[in-house]
Amino acid sequence: FSKANSEINHCIQCKNQRQT
Repeated sequence: FSKANSEINHCIQCKNQRQT
């Protein structure tokens, strides 16, 4: 479960950077 959370966080950060 922890790994999935990390992956989700990464997706969010990636999206956030693209929407800068």
